[in-house]
Amino acid sequence: MRRGSDRLRGGAAAGGACCARLALAAMTVWAAAAEAGRAQEQQLQTQQPPASQQRIDEQQPLEEASDAASVVDLLFEDFGVVVTAGRTAQPANMTGVPISVITAADLHFGGFSTVVDALFFAPGVDALAVDRNRFAVGVRGLHQEFSDRTLFLIDGRNASNALFGGVDFERLPLFVEDLARIEIGRGPGGAVWGANAFNGVVNFIRKRPHETLGALASVTVDEFGDAYSQLRWGAEQGALAWRLSFGYDQEVSSEDAISGDDFDSRDFSRVFRFDSEAEYRFSASSSLRFGASHVHIVRGDFPFLVFQPGLNERIDSTTAHAQYEWGEGEDQGGVLQWYGTFEDVNRPTLWRYSSADNSLEGSLRFVPAEGHEAMVGAALRLVRIRTRR
Repeated sequence: MRRGSDRLRGGAAAGGACCARLALAAMTVWAAAAEAGRAQEQQLQTQQPPASQQRIDEQQPLEEASDAASVVDLLFEDFGVVVTAGRTAQPANMTGVPISVITAADLHFGGFSTVVDALFFAPGVDALAVDRNRFAVGVRGLHQEFSDRTLFLIDGRNASNALFGGVDFERLPLFVEDLARIEIGRGPGGAVWGANAFNGVVNFIRKRPHETLGALASVTVDEFGDAYSQLRWGAEQGALAWRLSFGYDQEVSSEDAISGDDFDSRDFSRVFRFDSEAEYRFSASSSLRFGASHVHIVRGDFPFLVFQPGLNERIDSTTAHAQYEWGEGEDQGGVLQWYGTFEDVNRPTLWRYSSADNSLEGSLRFVPAEGHEAMVGAALRLVRIRTRR
């Protein structure tokens, strides 16, 4: 028994010595690996990259920022430039109010016979046909035939009626083919355009005379028998360009438009339009634009509070304007303009009156400090209305 126990103690001692040697060897290997790692880290910290690599690393954030800006520009490049939001040219994605644009291509290929037809498809615009030739158009639900809460402009000039503030679209001297675009501002614009722009602004922007050179003839007849025609001629000589447009629209009554029915209706209209404009360009940024137009309307009356005398309405509307625009670069310049609207209106259902509406406006834009743009302006409006029996 004694020899056996001695053998057991000797084997245990030998096993313990073997384990100790293995542990010591492992610790030695781990220490050597740690030392090698520290040496390699110090070597990498002291080693400098090549100068070209440093330049690439320094330029990379700038290139990434430039790429990001290019992506943003690409995203908004189709938005175009608008002038209705702030009376000056701005990218549409940088305006203070949302702006929708109906382009000349939209008007041409949309097959619209009148300018008001295009507004039925504009986002945020509520257009209601009161009858076949009277419309109530507004923004975000605030629309009535005699409403003045949405301002309508022609080339930035007030086109609202002097008596009731609304717009009679047949009186506007506008042709679909003469429009460059329609800009619609959905939101308060009183700070820029005055109190009538309480809820929004609709700006009909016509093509400049040098953009309508040559002759154009157009006749449209729809399924109801309504006919719309236009004849235009434009030319230029040196720095002077001009345009003349004539048109005649005839809309039949509902009784004639709907076959197989026999009822009394007086919603017909016959409209003659004439529009002219000339532009003399002193330089690329300075020009003088002037023109005159006339609209003659004969149409059936409409019932108002159950009263309908059965007499035709007769309206004559004449407008004229002169505008001088100058500029010094993209950020400085100004506009000085006069425009007037003179009407003789006989609407047996409502009233008979004559009016003279004259406006004188001026604005100046400048750069007071780097990164800032400012505009100042003033307007004078004189309205004279005389009612008759």
